[in-house]
Amino acid sequence: MAVTRKKFKMWHSIRGGLVAGSSAAILNNAYNYAYGVLLNFSMDEYINFPVITFLSIISSILASVGYFMLVKITRRYGFYFNIACVVILLISLLWSISPTLPDSTHAPKAFKMLSVGIHVITAGCIMVIIPKATDVRRY
Repeated sequence: MAVTRKKFKMWHSIRGGLVAGSSAAILNNAYNYAYGVLLNFSMDEYINFPVITFLSIISSILASVGYFMLVKITRRYGFYFNIACVVILLISLLWSISPTLPDSTHAPKAFKMLSVGIHVITAGCIMVIIPKATDVRRY
């Protein structure tokens, strides 16, 4: 069965979102791992590492599906998916700067600011790169 134009657009949209979101998650992981090694945390104690990874991947999937819905299916519901992505990123950001976690109690201010910067970049990927990468009007 031949791939129709609609299926190709849908696949491209979801793939573009996953690539951008996963790239942000990989960068976030690299930062978290280096950060844990620098401060001599064992990965069992470093709660932030898997949580932020999970939230980044979930937010990238929501963003890709949400943008596809916004462009192709309906203009009514895609917006809510993008709002959900922003909420997940905010939860992730609050988790990373929470005073109860080891990275906030022991980290210098520069590390905290770098953590905030990583989340801003992740949010930028979702809000800017995904719409550019998944612009179905180019096809």
